[in-house]
Amino acid sequence: MSTQSQSQHTAGGMLMTLAVLTLIILVAVWYVNLPGDHSFGQKVGSAIDATPQAVASATSKVASPQTAAKVDQAANKVDNTLKKTGDAASAAVAEIGNDLKAAANEQKKQNADHKPDKATDDDAQNTQ
Repeated sequence: MSTQSQSQHTAGGMLMTLAVLTLIILVAVWYVNLPGDHSFGQKVGSAIDATPQAVASATSKVASPQTAAKVDQAANKVDNTLKKTGDAASAAVAEIGNDLKAAANEQKKQNADHKPDKATDDDAQNTQ
């Protein structure tokens, strides 16, 4: 399993856990605030008893096949975009490297043409 796949599963798991916990809290708050002649303790007990059903319902909604397919599509788009960006960056770096090599070779050529030893040899031959 790749690192990206693991991070997607970790992010998906965290998202699902957060959604389930949020749903549990909302259901508990809603149930405790229902009008009626039950005591607070009875309402909390009933909310706790109803929690497994609420969690199962939320999990089935969050983990639907459509959601998984959309997450996979988004991951594929991100992968493709990153690959294209990497290819473009690699091409740009290669081009810059070639330009730098050409400039360095040109500089070496100019330096070789203007060496002090060569200039004194030319002067000595001209005076003879």
